[in-house]
Amino acid sequence: MWDHLPSVDELLDDRIARGWVAVPTGTVDGPVVLGHAACRFK
Repeated sequence: MWDHLPSVDELLDDRIARGWVAVPTGTVDGPVVLGHAACRFK
């Protein structure tokens, strides 16, 4: 549990630290990571 309201960056860092990876979504321009995870994954 968090002792404070975590920021979106803290939540993403925690998920990545536990092994989560973003799955690219197929678009007309090719696979793209969408959402806030796009700032960490290409």
